Amino acid sequence: MGQAFNPSKPTSWISYVDANNLYGWAISQFLPIGNYQWEASRKYLLKNSVMQKKYLEKILKAKPNARRGYFLNIKSYFLLKTHDYLRDLPPAVENVAVGKDWLSPYNEKLVNNLDGRFSKTKNEVSEILSFDQTNWLAPYIAFNTRNARAKNAFRKRLLQAHE
Repeated sequence: MGQAFNPSKPTSWISYVDANNLYGWAISQFLPIGNYQWEASRKYLLKNSVMQKKYLEKILKAKPNARRGYFLNIKSYFLLKTHDYLRDLPPAVENVAVGKDWLSPYNEKLVNNLDGRFSKTKNEVSEILSFDQTNWLAPYIAFNTRNARAKNAFRKRLLQAHE
């Protein structure tokens, strides 16, 4: 890179990802459709850590395809000395069980290095929004995906006529 390279700046990379139909996949998932409700007031939650824990346990037991979905606003505070190290693997991004087959050697190293070394100093559930959810667009997206793969000329012309 010559003169443009500055070793004092943080390292960054550009990744090429070859992925198809990400938008179609995303809108095929369970999405909020209405009946939004705040589960508890912000003041109540921030003053009552026992209720925060009860709500959190209830929500974590809910299945992703359940009739009710939840959005949570959680404040987590980590020790200042851990901030630089945690930029490689942000904690608490998603509640998902990661299988060994998902991990690259680099990820496995990060998981082993981060496991238990960085304790959170404070966690607060400040807001919980619940809503009805469904994957109402999934059949439509699946239909369009199948039709995009049409092999014969008649089927392709038929689909173009309906656009």
